[in-house]
Amino acid sequence: MDHRSYVGSSGEFDRMGKWQFDYVTPKITKKTRFLDLGCGSMRLGKHLIPWLNKGKYIGLDRNQQMIDAGEKKAPQYVATTTWDMSNIKPVDFVWAQAVFNHINIESIQACLRELKNVMHSNSVFYFTYWPGVYNPVADDTYTMSKINVYKTPEQMSETFAEFGFTVEHTEEKTILGQSISRATL
Repeated sequence: MDHRSYVGSSGEFDRMGKWQFDYVTPKITKKTRFLDLGCGSMRLGKHLIPWLNKGKYIGLDRNQQMIDAGEKKAPQYVATTTWDMSNIKPVDFVWAQAVFNHINIESIQACLRELKNVMHSNSVFYFTYWPGVYNPVADDTYTMSKINVYKTPEQMSETFAEFGFTVEHTEEKTILGQSISRATL
């Protein structure tokens, strides 16, 4: 599997990785415990791991093949198809770029059920999604097809609220146009 082409062309891979780094670093410090949900291709990790202090980066992804390309500075990687975060100590900042773009509400609920246990009262969670009329797919497990599953901002807010989160829908967009939201407990 070519981990770069999975998330777009090689030019887009580098461009989006740099954009993510430029977006998140003003919001954190080098001491921030950072959880990168859907870290797989290391699009952000390749920039962020060298920047963060040792042991501060945690990457979680469904695909072990993508995770196997680990780097220096003692990052922690977790491969899980069930969002199991039981081996992750509390984190300060969570980033999920394009993870919720391709999964149904039920899978987001499974993620949030686990995620709330690794966040504390000052943790923040930034995530992206495609806003639109909800169009769940029959099977949203890891595939190469990456079908976009749209959700309304109201659906996202209600889903997060079920697990004690408050969502702020920012006006910000990624360079590809996905909506960026911020959630806290």
